[in-house]
Amino acid sequence: MENIKDYYSSKSDEILYLELKESLVDIDFPLPILKKDFTEEIKSGTFNEEIEFKYFFRGIIFNLAVDFNFKYAERYFDFLFKNITNLKEAVLNMAIYELQDDVEISNIFLKFNYDNFQDVTSNYYYTLTLLELYESKNNNIFLEEAEKVLNKNISIDEKYPLTYFLLGNIELNRDNLIKANYYYLESKKNLKNLNINNIEEIEKEIDNKLDFLQIEVILLESKYLLENGKFYEVIEKLENNDIYDYRKYYYLANAYFALMENNKAFKYYSLADDFKNKEVEFYIDYSYFLSQVGYIELTIEIIEKGLKEYEDNEILLFNRAVIFLNLGENRKAKEDLENIVQYYDISEDIFNNAMILLEQIQDE
Repeated sequence: MENIKDYYSSKSDEILYLELKESLVDIDFPLPILKKDFTEEIKSGTFNEEIEFKYFFRGIIFNLAVDFNFKYAERYFDFLFKNITNLKEAVLNMAIYELQDDVEISNIFLKFNYDNFQDVTSNYYYTLTLLELYESKNNNIFLEEAEKVLNKNISIDEKYPLTYFLLGNIELNRDNLIKANYYYLESKKNLKNLNINNIEEIEKEIDNKLDFLQIEVILLESKYLLENGKFYEVIEKLENNDIYDYRKYYYLANAYFALMENNKAFKYYSLADDFKNKEVEFYIDYSYFLSQVGYIELTIEIIEKGLKEYEDNEILLFNRAVIFLNLGENRKAKEDLENIVQYYDISEDIFNNAMILLEQIQDE
């Protein structure tokens, strides 16, 4: 399936057309009914001499949503507007009810409203169904359509909070934390304008996500500053911050090491090391720092600690091999280097350097 249009077009196969011999309204064209509805009602025996209008209503909405250019489309629209009071609300209520049973059918009902009305609430539910389909079918066409709908919603009503709430969820799933934080703040700012039953539940969820993101954004900004050599700004942002996360101490340690304040760097590396579940880069940086300040035994200890979590990490193994060589422990160095060159996914630089060191050991 290449695009969302193809997906909806394929749904035309789910419709039957019935000619009405007798009707309370003057109809000289066939009416659609969902195959699912027809089959279920036949099995249950509820179809007798007369089919309830609600089934044709469902069929018409479904038909127009998946095939706007259907040959009876104009007649269907005329029929709807003549016979249904507040069509938009009728479709929305039907779609919300259908959500409990069949998200795909609900999605198509909501698409009808999206195509024909400018309603942010209906579009919000349409987006919810698109995101559910994205999760269940693992197909990006639904995510792309969801974002398109949400952007249209902003153009309809830039203060509708649930639009920003869903955009925040999308960006959070992508790890775009700064964007997600912005959208959640926009949602919270405008939430007071929303009149729905579960507003407190939504507000609590937004607050929880903002609490999480506030920390993540500070750490992300600190990492960016660190990578760009703004070491004093990292220290200013983090040192008096009460964030309890190993990355705070890790980034402070890197900043102080870069500024050659080794005592403070050692203090913060040690604090970071007390945490569990650290990234491999921490062990690489910490062991490098220790080797530079002459704590060789501790360097090996930290490398081996890292290797327990990240078994066979090529950088840690290579660094340990270099230390072993400097200590004259060639057998241990050779063992690490021989392990490294057997990796199928090793970087070219590490492989070449490992081969050079192996040749030196053999020459000796």
